Amino acid sequence: MIERLFKKFCGNKILVVIAKAAAMVVPPLGRLKKYRNILASSYSIGFQQTIVKNNPIRVLIAPISICNYKCLFCEIHKDNLLYPDRTKNVVDLSIIKNYESFLSFCYKLNFSGGTEEPLLNKHFGEIAKYLKQKYGIRMMVNTNASMLKRNLADTLINCGFDSVLVSYHAGSKEKYKELMTGNIDVVDENLKYLKEQKELKNATRPVIKFNFALHKLNADEYPFILQKAKLLGVTEVIINKYYGGRNRLQDKRVSFDYDIDEGNRVLDDIYSSAKNDDINLSPPRPQYWTKDKSNWDSENFNASKKCPLPWTDYTFLKH
Repeated sequence: MIERLFKKFCGNKILVVIAKAAAMVVPPLGRLKKYRNILASSYSIGFQQTIVKNNPIRVLIAPISICNYKCLFCEIHKDNLLYPDRTKNVVDLSIIKNYESFLSFCYKLNFSGGTEEPLLNKHFGEIAKYLKQKYGIRMMVNTNASMLKRNLADTLINCGFDSVLVSYHAGSKEKYKELMTGNIDVVDENLKYLKEQKELKNATRPVIKFNFALHKLNADEYPFILQKAKLLGVTEVIINKYYGGRNRLQDKRVSFDYDIDEGNRVLDDIYSSAKNDDINLSPPRPQYWTKDKSNWDSENFNASKKCPLPWTDYTFLKH
């Protein structure tokens, strides 16, 4: 909602001129920096400036470059093939401090990396605590939650860490082991402890969400996933449509792109079940598979649509 309003705001030339003027009078001190930066960035986006004078609003950091899972649908198999001898590339607090010139202006920070497990980084809690206390940055981590141990859970609750997105692509022990290669009991115990401690401390953060990438091999798992979401205090289950990739499933045609009718039937079942059990899904309505495919050519191009990312986002990945 906030991001949609921001995009609409940036499309109004009068408002972004006013925002730029306001940014000039807001002192670049402490936590005011990030709000000043948001105002300045709206002008850069609105006028598509060639030379950008604002800092990024959103930053993505991969705090480590390895994972303890080998999910069948993850591109880590491609990374392991191409870079078998890659190092851990652990980001510690000293590295974070080297980038404070833009992190101090940052509004939202995501710890992710696609094929990495951020919580394998033993410095994660220290980094989160430091950035939250000093700058009040909104933070999110995308994790399998296997390393969300008690000490780290306590740190995230106490510092007010904002959101944990848990990759949860199967809900039964057997299917979780098959597809994600981990132990679901460990994950569930970690999330149960986090839920209990939040209740004891009357804390609302971190918010816990599930990420569920739906495909043919886990379509029957949704009742277990929804049940676990309710049991473990999950705020929202994000329903993604698995699209394929360079992984162990790439030749198995498991995507419902190959069986649209069946995929849409499963979506209907998921949304109906979630509604009956009062479980929040995202998106709020099913995003159905369709037979229409976009053709990227000169006739299928919206020249009026502008991309804001060069003026708002920065990705920091160590290799």
